[in-house]
Amino acid sequence: MSHHEPTSDASVTAAPETDARVAELTEAMARLMRRNDRLEQQQAQVDLDMRELGENLRRFDEQAARMVEYLTGLGDRLTGRVDGLADAVASMTATPPATAPPPVPVPSPAPELPELPEAPEAPVPILPRIELPSMIPPGERPPHER
Repeated sequence: MSHHEPTSDASVTAAPETDARVAELTEAMARLMRRNDRLEQQQAQVDLDMRELGENLRRFDEQAARMVEYLTGLGDRLTGRVDGLADAVASMTATPPATAPPPVPVPSPAPELPELPEAPEAPVPILPRIELPSMIPPGERPPHER
């Protein structure tokens, strides 16, 4: 008898099944790795989108704050102008002071001018009638008569 280990039929038949199982596991692991890569890429994109969204929100907040500041200042200036106008109108319509202002001098009427004598009527010269040559060909009527 030889000292070789006997080979059993079970181990020979298990080798193809094991190879198939290893191939399935390898393929499953590759799918998981690809899926993990896609998830990592998606996560990186989500992280980038969140940073951009945060930056856009920060800029929006700054712009909104500037607008509020501007509109508040504009409102304050308009309120000041309206109050100033109201004070001016109130001072113009207030009762006059106890002392009256000096009277305004009334100008004297202009002196009358002497009447001018009437000019004698001159005869109006009558100019002679001038006949102009016609620009309309013979036998045709002028445009205003058509």
